Amino acid sequence: MSQRVEKYLTDFVSCEQAAAHDWHIAIQNIASFQEASEDECRQVIDALLAREIPSHARAQAMIELLLQSFVQRALASQVIVVDDERITRFYRHLGAFSRSRAFLLRLLTLVHSPPSLALFCDLLIDDPPVDSVAASLGFVTLFQSKNVSVDCLFPRLFAALQHLTVAGLVIDLANYLVRTQQVIVHPGQQNKEMLINLLGQVSQRLDHFEETAEVASEEAKKNQKKISESVSLTVSLCDAVALMGDKNAIPKLNQALELKHRRIRTEAAAALARLGDDHGKEILIAMAQEPVARLRVLAYAAELGIANEIDQKYQTEEAMAEAELSVWLAEPTQMGLAPTKLELLDTCSQYWPSYEEPRTCWLFLFTYEFGNADYANVGVVGPVTHAFDVDLRDLPPADIYAMFAGWQTEHDEILEFPVEQLNQQQQIHVDRLLHKVPAEEYAVVEPIILGAFFGDLTLLASCQRGDSQGFLMVDAEQVTFFPKGASSRPLRAEHVSWLYKGRRLLQAFN
Repeated sequence: MSQRVEKYLTDFVSCEQAAAHDWHIAIQNIASFQEASEDECRQVIDALLAREIPSHARAQAMIELLLQSFVQRALASQVIVVDDERITRFYRHLGAFSRSRAFLLRLLTLVHSPPSLALFCDLLIDDPPVDSVAASLGFVTLFQSKNVSVDCLFPRLFAALQHLTVAGLVIDLANYLVRTQQVIVHPGQQNKEMLINLLGQVSQRLDHFEETAEVASEEAKKNQKKISESVSLTVSLCDAVALMGDKNAIPKLNQALELKHRRIRTEAAAALARLGDDHGKEILIAMAQEPVARLRVLAYAAELGIANEIDQKYQTEEAMAEAELSVWLAEPTQMGLAPTKLELLDTCSQYWPSYEEPRTCWLFLFTYEFGNADYANVGVVGPVTHAFDVDLRDLPPADIYAMFAGWQTEHDEILEFPVEQLNQQQQIHVDRLLHKVPAEEYAVVEPIILGAFFGDLTLLASCQRGDSQGFLMVDAEQVTFFPKGASSRPLRAEHVSWLYKGRRLLQAFN
């Protein structure tokens, strides 16, 4: 057994109790497997097959990083260092809840031989990943390829439609093959009746979820994963039946159109319009009013040649910016649903860090209405689309832009050092900057971060000013106070740092 493999296994066994520094070194060492010999790669897989894989996060991370290194090596050199038999055995050994299994699926698609693709199908049919996000990683190579071995995948892969975690991906792959003209006839054409019926079944299931959500929010939370996967499958099926051009799908598409979910309604309406259904066309045009659906509606309308039938007020730059923020907020990693209301607060054209030409920037006040409670904040669209959890409503537009600019900008000459990590020489700089703070005006001054902004030293500190709590930013020129604010979501130290940096950057550029 090589030294590289022994080191990995030693780190793997001890990783749960390893000190932070040792754990960091162990993680860095895994990257060396991108240069490991094929024999070393087989050795490490065989050794892992011979032991139980712990469920704790560090062990799972070490497995994931190891398999990532195999994928990176395969992408760089076109050499697959682990054979199909070991891939299959290790996939099953890792267990159903391992996210790392997706990288093994990807290795099989990178091999791209008929036996490897057959194994890929078998694993998805018999033992699919239980997480749809992880499963999608296993399909990446197929969605990037312009030469998919269609006969090795379809119709066999349709047997995986029984599993919600991969069903939408299977249909998406079939649709992708049609859209990239790798096939003339949709792979699902021979199974169109089954796919049309499946669309009806999933729509009915989602209708049930919508009804129960209104009376039992806890049940909706419990079924959130199934709901999300059912939505993805419904969207994919709407596209599939439209690509197959079968008007027998119209009743099931109308069933999907009755759902409240705006993404599904958009896809169902677009599919109906493609099949020549006037009602679907009317609904598609009307949905341009919905900011969260607008960008997709306009794209479909252009594809169908009916963009001129959509009111021009929904095709302006402001309308498109409003739609971008709504889509961003509706992402599962953000708020998870579109805002109830959006209102334009400010727009301007200004130079922005990393851009050579001025950029149009937009600020929108967005509001969510939750029964008796509302949530509101300000988001930006332009060089970046983003919103913070801190309440920005009391800040002037110039400062809101500045905070987003400071958050987005990274530069080798913009540095920050937490005060607890400073050496003796750096602490002297902190003391010098603290001497600039008027003691009669500010109390309880606690240094937080020593910074360097293009050679200028800065100090961020918390403080008390009269009855107000807040932060101080001290540099060679001035001492600036930033109140935390009265909101339940007050400014934190990082927001003040971004605001200060953004002010200086935008003032310099403009």
